[in-house]
Amino acid sequence: MHIPPAYQAPGRLNVNVGGVDPAVYRTVPAAKFDSWLTIGITDGSKGLASAGLNGAWVGWSETKGIDSSNAGIFWMAPKKSTATAENGPITIGQLTLKRDFAGIVKMTVVGKTNSKGKNNFRVEGVTWHIGKGSSSGTSTSGDCNGVKQFSQRARQVQVACCSADAQCLAGLPTKCVPRCGPAVRTFLDACASLLSKADSKTQTTLQVVQYLCSVGGGGGGH
Repeated sequence: MHIPPAYQAPGRLNVNVGGVDPAVYRTVPAAKFDSWLTIGITDGSKGLASAGLNGAWVGWSETKGIDSSNAGIFWMAPKKSTATAENGPITIGQLTLKRDFAGIVKMTVVGKTNSKGKNNFRVEGVTWHIGKGSSSGTSTSGDCNGVKQFSQRARQVQVACCSADAQCLAGLPTKCVPRCGPAVRTFLDACASLLSKADSKTQTTLQVVQYLCSVGGGGGGH
């Protein structure tokens, strides 16, 4: 993961995971601008943990960011996670950055597409571009260097769009679930140049999810 330098509230108010209890804002306004990472939780509630970041937390400041290839944030009891599509958009952090900042946030995203623990997914190099001179939104770096990588990423789209057996028929989505549109849009932004070289099943999958989610190359979904 790559997390840029960001503001840290002073002393004990400096929280690294899960956000800050809003009740603290009334007495210490600076806590509202603390920077932290999370998976859904934003109010300081329990449920999350981090691994491989103890040293990085100590050094994270307005002048130093976090760079690690073996660290992460996770739910200690995944089955109790509230970070689900049914609960709406999932917050993954809050960063208070300098006004003139321009750069990226980058990480690997891992999860499951339904509560029964089926259909695991892993997307590496998910990148958020922030600040002036950067394109907005997310992308995946180094995705489509060949047809094999293209097909692997297309499969990830299929997994994201088939969150339960009832939403797929013969391996193809039958409706657009909340995570499906963004997954298709990100995939098309990264891999559009290889669309014509994909096998027929992959092309059919993409055509179906584009239709269901009303997503075109670089377009929006719902």
